Amino acid sequence: MCISGTPESSRGFSMARTSSEANAVDTNSSSSSASSSNSIDIIVFSLPAGTLGGSRLPAVPHHCLSIRGEKPASTWAVCRSRRVSARVEARMEVAVNMSQVVLRSMRAEDLPSIEHIVGRTWNYEDQVGVATAVRFARIDTCNCLSRRTFMRVADIDGRIAGFIVANDLREPRRDYALIARQIMTIARLALSREGREGLRMFAGYERADARLRQAAKAAGKRYEGEVVLFIVSPEFKGHGVGRRLFGAAMDYFRQRGIEDFFLFTDTSCDFGFYEHRGLIRRCARNVSFSLNGHDQTLDMYIYDDATSHQLERYGVE
Repeated sequence: MCISGTPESSRGFSMARTSSEANAVDTNSSSSSASSSNSIDIIVFSLPAGTLGGSRLPAVPHHCLSIRGEKPASTWAVCRSRRVSARVEARMEVAVNMSQVVLRSMRAEDLPSIEHIVGRTWNYEDQVGVATAVRFARIDTCNCLSRRTFMRVADIDGRIAGFIVANDLREPRRDYALIARQIMTIARLALSREGREGLRMFAGYERADARLRQAAKAAGKRYEGEVVLFIVSPEFKGHGVGRRLFGAAMDYFRQRGIEDFFLFTDTSCDFGFYEHRGLIRRCARNVSFSLNGHDQTLDMYIYDDATSHQLERYGVE
């Protein structure tokens, strides 16, 4: 096992905004021409009717992160490229009377909700002011989604229960509207001390990511795919939403002929989910930064596996 840094493609701070939120995203890079009304019913599975409150989850890491709490502990399953880490989300009990979950393509109108979910997942508002927190979440979201080649949103009666983003590294794509949105947000952050500290934090993650990739390459790994971002909303945890989203990404890799994939995670997450699924912790590296007067250090990791191993062990659920 080698010791070193994080995600493949960098979180490039080299983008510039061009269009409004509604136009910033094409529905899905794998079916970008599909309209929002035509991109829904891809996979449907049932959940028990009734209240889907939070129950205690076993340790679950990053990209498919689960944050453990007490009592009804709301949990975010998270997976993100780079620090793709899981953060503790505010606990909440939400009564949900839904019986169906639909896995569908992303729609342009999903973007504000996805940014909000990302911001809550990483608890940005607990670390910086509200306006800055919103911009941190926007940068994070745009960086991950702008290089997607696959994305599925778990939808329950119009509510986003979770989502997963993957990238075929052999045929990289770029969503320039999201890149533009990211660039404009970075420009606004650069105007404040708090914002500049955040930009240094993101740059530190980028450097660590690059070094982790270098370490994995030195260990002989040549990845073809990346699980970039994976989040399950707390009120829907514990009912198989994350497992099904992860299975959808594995099926995408299979269809694309992608065998070796990886994801980034760090010590802000629980790693049990990945290790339970048989992923290997390939490399590690720490990163330190200061945000709003608080010094922080994280250990960052690359986890990887073979798509065939995941499908043999879990199938597509």
